[in-house]
Amino acid sequence: MVQIPTQIRKYYRPEYLHSALICGVTWFLWKYFRQSIIKSPLDNLPGPPPQSFWKGNLGQIYDRHGWDFHREIGEKYGPVVKLNGMFGHKLLYIYDPKAMHSIIVKDQYTFEETSWFIKSNMATFGPGLLSTLGDHHRKQRKFLNPVFSINHMRHMLPIFYQVTHQLRDAIESRVRDGPAELDMLGWMGRTALELIGQAGLGYSFDPLVKDVPDAFGDAVKSYVPTISDIAFFRRAIPLFSTIGSAEFRRKVLEMFPHKGIQKIVEIVDTMHRRSTEIFLARKEALLRGDEPVLQQVGEGKDLMSILLKANMAASAEDKLEEKELIAQMSTLIFAAMDTTSNALSLTLHLLAQHPNAQEKLRKEIVEAREGQDLPYDELVGLPYLDAVCRETLRLHAPAPLVFRETRKDVVLPSQNPFKVWTVQ
Repeated sequence: MVQIPTQIRKYYRPEYLHSALICGVTWFLWKYFRQSIIKSPLDNLPGPPPQSFWKGNLGQIYDRHGWDFHREIGEKYGPVVKLNGMFGHKLLYIYDPKAMHSIIVKDQYTFEETSWFIKSNMATFGPGLLSTLGDHHRKQRKFLNPVFSINHMRHMLPIFYQVTHQLRDAIESRVRDGPAELDMLGWMGRTALELIGQAGLGYSFDPLVKDVPDAFGDAVKSYVPTISDIAFFRRAIPLFSTIGSAEFRRKVLEMFPHKGIQKIVEIVDTMHRRSTEIFLARKEALLRGDEPVLQQVGEGKDLMSILLKANMAASAEDKLEEKELIAQMSTLIFAAMDTTSNALSLTLHLLAQHPNAQEKLRKEIVEAREGQDLPYDELVGLPYLDAVCRETLRLHAPAPLVFRETRKDVVLPSQNPFKVWTVQ
């Protein structure tokens, strides 16, 4: 028998508990199961059958080795496909160019990030660019846009060259005595971390001279594989994001019996701790004056120093909170490191498979350099280098999937015709 504490016994009414339970279960069933029993206009679109009612096609979408599935739906069903999410939830899978331009560019504020994506990023990165919507998102973009301008990229190029020279020397030292097998994905990960560290934060994570792992880098590199392992839990975050306090939710996660959940908690703690340490050091240097900053990595031209200066000079209503600036750091490091390292590794992989293209690219770069580092405008003006980069990204996009939700009714344009099935 359940013993009810004396202090709350007089308020206890079984009928209230039963009513609350019935209402809660009814709401859950209606919210998450209605799409499986109610006909949807999306039912007229072709698509593969779900793997299961619980997962739908999400297991196939998130499978990091599931290229056959993506190839099949592209070849069999056309540019607009109906997929199934959890509990029969209907999803549109689109790769029509005109439709994608509308979703990503033209009508981007109608097609916004999904709630589970936003709340998941809020839990892992904090209130950064990947965790906000609407006016708040535009406010953060306003601060970040200047540091991603072409003019600022020109100033960053010497830092990029310095890091790539360190990479060249590190690899050269390992093959000086003869051919050797090197893990280029690992080297590209270390290089990408150092690039964003120096250019983004004015901080050196890895001088690339010793095989010493960095806790921050290891955490960022482990993020995507770990988050993929808990993809279904990640989609459930909106359900629990408003239950209790942040401290309570943290305790629940710490006790949750799943290795992936425990791993992501460890990763998030590491990223937040190191981001906070670096942020406070940069802030202290700026408050001391420009001279100490110029003596540090990046010479005060890094993204974080520029953001801190802009935030200090901003009006009260335009200022970002410190927790937002710290969140931008974790967000930028993750977004820049993972995508850059994957793209560079795949470029090297494709060039190794096509030695003729490798030789043609090498010849173009060597002739243009004449032994010197190329200025920004000359570098981006190399036609074959541009073609190699574009073709690599076309074949192997570092971020192949984006999820969006519509905020209002909209007519989605289509460049190519697509099939419509008749629902009996």
